[in-house]
Amino acid sequence: MGNGHLAKGAVRAAVATAAIAPMVAIGIAAGTGSVSAAQAPSISIASVGNGAYTVTWDSHDPKSPCTAHITSDGQPERLSPLTASGTNTGSLPGGRTQLFVDCGTAGRSLTVSAYAPSNPVNDILTLFSSGLAGFGIQAPF
Repeated sequence: MGNGHLAKGAVRAAVATAAIAPMVAIGIAAGTGSVSAAQAPSISIASVGNGAYTVTWDSHDPKSPCTAHITSDGQPERLSPLTASGTNTGSLPGGRTQLFVDCGTAGRSLTVSAYAPSNPVNDILTLFSSGLAGFGIQAPF
């Protein structure tokens, strides 16, 4: 306590902290307004056994219907008009099938891949692709 410089330094640090902390809090509060960005369309796919797969999609905008884009082994398969959200179950051709939904003004989902026929390895690949898309990550395969 005999060193007056240390005490003055501690006081300066406390004053600086007291002055800066409210400014940081105001800056953080200003950056957390109630404006929210539009959520991108989502798609997921899962094997439900016996060669059937369930595809679920959501444009996150009820006014924005979607179109399903389906590619099988690199060849465009078909375009299917869809509602803004829903679930469809059906069979897929053998090999790798890629799907994404384009929901107009709501945007485009990531592409998910399904691998048929259903077996442990193909089911894991399908699950992994769909799971990554759920986290907003495009699967590398």
